[in-house]
Amino acid sequence: MLDFIDKHAPDLLLLQETHLRPENSFSIPNYICYRNNRTNSARGWGGTAILIKRNISHFHVPYPTLLTGVEATLVELTRTDQEPFLVVSIYVPPNPNYRNLGADLDALFQIFNTAMVAGDYNAKQTSWSCVSSDPRGNYLLKYITNIKLDLTAPPTPTHYGIDSASTLDYALIKNLNWPCTADSLAELSSDHNPIRFYFPRTPKFVIPLPQLNTIWSIFTKILANPDNFDLPIANSTQEIDSQVSNLTIEILNAHTSASRPFYHSEQPYVQGELKELIKDRNKAKNTWQQTRHPQHKTELNRLQNIFKRKIYHYRQQAW
Repeated sequence: MLDFIDKHAPDLLLLQETHLRPENSFSIPNYICYRNNRTNSARGWGGTAILIKRNISHFHVPYPTLLTGVEATLVELTRTDQEPFLVVSIYVPPNPNYRNLGADLDALFQIFNTAMVAGDYNAKQTSWSCVSSDPRGNYLLKYITNIKLDLTAPPTPTHYGIDSASTLDYALIKNLNWPCTADSLAELSSDHNPIRFYFPRTPKFVIPLPQLNTIWSIFTKILANPDNFDLPIANSTQEIDSQVSNLTIEILNAHTSASRPFYHSEQPYVQGELKELIKDRNKAKNTWQQTRHPQHKTELNRLQNIFKRKIYHYRQQAW
């Protein structure tokens, strides 16, 4: 892991299935570690953690007592002149009897208005490039659609098993209108690839204003109401400035009252050609991981390059 951190220098690392016990020490130079161990397991299964650079302003958020089935570690990023931003490392165990995912996610997303909850959801859905869907994935898709969350997942699988590959690791994002890309990196020794979420850096951490749908007839009606304005005769420069300021405020308030945020309702999807290419790429990766033969590595690289070019052209067309 140290080599991985030295190579990528991430600002934060969200870890799942740490398998740490309370008596196990764990630290990385220049990072602060927050962790939640699964103490009810003799072998130390499960567990989550967050590593964050020491120079990033933040606070540790205590573990929510309302969580019933997921494991999570939380930090709050403090941003100048803006609302706090919650970052959560989440692990949803693959327990088929677990039925409280919606309630647990509600408990996390209600902490702050802006949040990113990323990790291993163990939920499959074709909308995020899985070959098939399972009940938890179908439920999660309905959940994120109903409360208007953004799901950010890499275009290639994140988990590789025996003769299978799925996208189980991704991020649910609430009220963060900031471009984000995700990549599944074929690194480290886990059966889950590390996922790199990239937010382009700007001089200031500024969230763009949301798109608004303004009903101009309502806007005009509000401004046409004489009760909303009181413009007596101005006898001085100060009175003119004051009236201009009041008029500006009334216009802005009218626009706010007549506007609502505009949400995109399109569902994520992957074209059939890309799905077939994903299958071929996953098969080649599984073959190379099992044999480590140079010829199989060459074939994997060839398919990866084809896939990257297809993704580029697909995004250009979608744009």
